[in-house]
Amino acid sequence: MAETKQELTNGWLILSSEEDASSNGRTATEVRLELLAIARSEAKRRADRRALFSAFDVLSDPAWDILLELYIAGLSGSGLYASVVGAEAGIPQSTALRWLTVLEKAGLVRRHLDPFDKRRQWVGVTPRARSLMEKHFTRSLSH
Repeated sequence: MAETKQELTNGWLILSSEEDASSNGRTATEVRLELLAIARSEAKRRADRRALFSAFDVLSDPAWDILLELYIAGLSGSGLYASVVGAEAGIPQSTALRWLTVLEKAGLVRRHLDPFDKRRQWVGVTPRARSLMEKHFTRSLSH
């Protein structure tokens, strides 16, 4: 059963209900945008750190870089093809493809064939990974 890009990016309301968001006086959309800003800020900090320490090649966490980029893509309402995940995460594509397999086996990433081009695969975080990342970034909102 092929899924479309739209189906891959559905379900990105961050809180389990609008009620949860309103308890802090914010809507689910407002919280989603805050989480997106925090995730993008973390991605920028990681890219800056990678650039600063690039000569040393000792600061590498490809699994987190991939999850972070897929999370941001999902929050943004877009998706990523498996073929561009490495570029987006700032890691070699061969490394990205290996880690996508590891993350998929761990139940944190899903791949779906593009219904319009069977050579391509859409990649996204699973609901479980999304929930864990939301918990991580929600902690930043409360500090």
